[in-house]
Amino acid sequence: MATGDEWSTDGDRVDAQLVQRLREMIERESTVVVEHRFYRGARAPHRFVCNDIAELERYLSCGVTPGDSFYFWHFERCCRDDNVLERGKMPDEHRRVPKRGAY
Repeated sequence: MATGDEWSTDGDRVDAQLVQRLREMIERESTVVVEHRFYRGARAPHRFVCNDIAELERYLSCGVTPGDSFYFWHFERCCRDDNVLERGKMPDEHRRVPKRGAY
């Protein structure tokens, strides 16, 4: 733990209350998008989508370090058909894609 980083008991934290709010969101509203930023980890953030609170709780209890930072987003509000960045379908060996399909 770096002493110059002003560790404090104040501030946002991943605790039981936050996990409960995420549980309620996943159960009632939406999948969540998670970004895990590593404290002094000198590596890119890990991002993933989660719709299983047990899986998220396992992730938060293993392989994380004090000081790691987490951001959570409401998937349904962020990822909609009207704000998609790009889209496409995988072509077959003749470069054809279906016009319709069960998506």
